[in-house]
Amino acid sequence: MKIAVPTQLYNTISEVGVRLLIILDSCKSTMSLERLQIYDHLILHLGDVQADLPSIHPSNPSHSSEIVAKRQLIRSSIAAMALKGFVTVKYTSYGFLYSSNKMTEEFLMVLTSGYSKKVRANSEIVCRLFSAYNDSRLQKLADNGLQNWAGEIENIYSLRGSRCE
Repeated sequence: MKIAVPTQLYNTISEVGVRLLIILDSCKSTMSLERLQIYDHLILHLGDVQADLPSIHPSNPSHSSEIVAKRQLIRSSIAAMALKGFVTVKYTSYGFLYSSNKMTEEFLMVLTSGYSKKVRANSEIVCRLFSAYNDSRLQKLADNGLQNWAGEIENIYSLRGSRCE
């Protein structure tokens, strides 16, 4: 008798881990798990922030709940990348912080797929849009829902006088 073993195709520890590496490398900053979690969501659903920006994953009515649902997956993915040496982990009074290192850069240099290029492009946009936000402000925006992010970004553009490209 054969036993069917479910195969997870999307949002595996490896896939999410690579996205987190791209985020850390794109932003060139030390990040909390919470920031990584929100950024990961944003790079996949960037069109929710600004309609003319590309989302990598298709929109659906309940995808904003993904942020909470994927918390353990994000934690497992960053831990897997750290165990392989692709992430530098620093413990501070605020908790664990993560950053890219030389191995991150070397590993990411070999990624040339269309998907990894889209993740990189969206990561760079998210970093530009949200790097000035502290973690509590970013979390507050996430807690209030993505519809508020679009309004907040529009306010930023109004002050700057330009849109993100």
